[in-house]
Amino acid sequence: IHPHRVELINAYKRRMNRQNINALVQDATKENKEFISVFDAVLCDAPCSSLGVLTENPDVKLNKGIENVLELNKIQLEILLTASKYVKPNGYLYYSTCSVLKKENIEIVNKFLELNKNFEIEKADSPLDHLDINGTLAFLPHLSGGQGFYFAKLKRK
Repeated sequence: IHPHRVELINAYKRRMNRQNINALVQDATKENKEFISVFDAVLCDAPCSSLGVLTENPDVKLNKGIENVLELNKIQLEILLTASKYVKPNGYLYYSTCSVLKKENIEIVNKFLELNKNFEIEKADSPLDHLDINGTLAFLPHLSGGQGFYFAKLKRK
């Protein structure tokens, strides 16, 4: 929904000399009928509290509260529900955040799965140290030696 972020993607595309990227400004909570069952894989890098990257963004502690997380939860689920429609059968839906909160991570994935019986968790793995949460990955600063992130791989049946 932010044109300046699309320009960042386009700058990255030019820098990496990639032609197969089409960035556009669009609200990820609003369905785009052109995308229904079109993609083999869709990545939802969801807006989140950023509580996994506090060392880079210490102001997050001052500016985010539980009410922000609850509002973000609604958006996170909406984005996941909308993006799931774009995945072809046997395709993948990836969900990630830079948060360490279960409320923004596995709880959103579980709620999504309750509402979408045509998706299931496909076990993900990584060479980085992490917590395995029902086949999804939580990267925690004290384990993986970096920032905090979450990642889930969901397969459409």
